[in-house]
Amino acid sequence: MTTPYGTLFKINSNLNMYIEVMDYDTMLDFAEKRHDSFFQALGIDNL
Repeated sequence: MTTPYGTLFKINSNLNMYIEVMDYDTMLDFAEKRHDSFFQALGIDNL
């Protein structure tokens, strides 16, 4: 199955596990957006 973000995912209920597959650029973009909010909350968003 695919997500709205274009990543692939699978849920394995036997192992209680969620797997998501994405390319490196997508992962980097998600991480930058997530960390930007964190650093803004700390007041150090100008790094």
